[in-house]
Amino acid sequence: MQKIMPFRKKEDAHSDMKQYTRKLLQHRANVVGRVLVCIFIIVALCFGVVQYHKNRSYESYEVISSMDHQDAINTRYEEYGDHLLKYSKDGITCMNLNHEPVWSQPFSIQDPIVSICGPSAVLADRGGNQVYIFNESGLTGQVDTLLPVQQVTVSRQGVTAILLEDSSVTWIYLYDAEGTKLLDVQCSLADTGQPLSISLSHDGSKLAVSYLQISGGTANSCVVFYNLGSVGDNFVDKIVASRFYEGILVPRVKYLDGDTCVAIGENGFSIYEGAEIPEEVEISEEVRNVGAETEIRSVCFGNREFGLVFEQEGELPYLLRVYDERGGIVLEKAFAMKYAQVKLSGDNVIVYNDTECAIYSKGGVLRYEGTFPEALVNVYSLQGRRFVIVHPQRTDVIKLN
Repeated sequence: MQKIMPFRKKEDAHSDMKQYTRKLLQHRANVVGRVLVCIFIIVALCFGVVQYHKNRSYESYEVISSMDHQDAINTRYEEYGDHLLKYSKDGITCMNLNHEPVWSQPFSIQDPIVSICGPSAVLADRGGNQVYIFNESGLTGQVDTLLPVQQVTVSRQGVTAILLEDSSVTWIYLYDAEGTKLLDVQCSLADTGQPLSISLSHDGSKLAVSYLQISGGTANSCVVFYNLGSVGDNFVDKIVASRFYEGILVPRVKYLDGDTCVAIGENGFSIYEGAEIPEEVEISEEVRNVGAETEIRSVCFGNREFGLVFEQEGELPYLLRVYDERGGIVLEKAFAMKYAQVKLSGDNVIVYNDTECAIYSKGGVLRYEGTFPEALVNVYSLQGRRFVIVHPQRTDVIKLN
């Protein structure tokens, strides 16, 4: 006799399906949870390894690769993203890490000066009349001026400001990346003073100028901000903000990004911030007047950071402080090396002279200190423990051990 299966109610089947779905979702959640835990552990381990190597001290190095080259006298180098700009009176060349040319532009000038912002670079003949604008692919524009060039500054898009000086009037001309004139600003030396420093914001919309003003035999400074966009059209001469410094020289202004500018005086600094109209950021006097007892000896700039070096008493005669864009202290380090150059490169602070080099992490750890058998022209960071060492006739890529 055939066995008759019991009839299952529809509600029971529905309950079984819900239970099956619940177990399936729980299983998937457990699998996802285990995967996330594994990913978290792997990321934590990788982060720990990176931090360990970043803040570890090394006693030696090995040369990974080397490329011989023959540089002209007074050849200079500047970091340019993942490349290196080599320039002299005879021309400029963009080099890759193997010291192979990516692009090159010949010329004949007397005193080359360079400004770099992201993928854009501008080179000019100080005291001359030639200005060249570049991006990562090479020359994009050229400007020939009627008056002598004093300073240049460039934005990420290649917008270039050129400071031209006459006997009684100073002109600031603005050009796009192709060398087409956008606008000009006239500065009367009798009214505004002598320009000391200029800097474009990274987006090219704002210009900061520090002026030297002499009044009653006293040297003063005035930092002026121009808005070059539509907002500036509502103000006289596009001046949207200014700050007067009585009895203080402000020899350097520098935009750290699109909205933040630092004005560096003889023994302190001010920070200004604003998308359209810059306003001064509140900073304690203790931090602001970092070198109140002595003049600032050196200035360097990095990615939204800047560093000041000033002299002090004692066995470690130099004190380096690195600040973020809000004036917070990122690093404070005293050292004794008689240096020729201090620079912010990647996650490191590099101090060097002709033969000696010291590399500090942003955490203040001395990653490496030693001498090199040949003269040092430039040093800059790659990833991790790798660095580029430029000598007069050779470029080495080294790894710290």
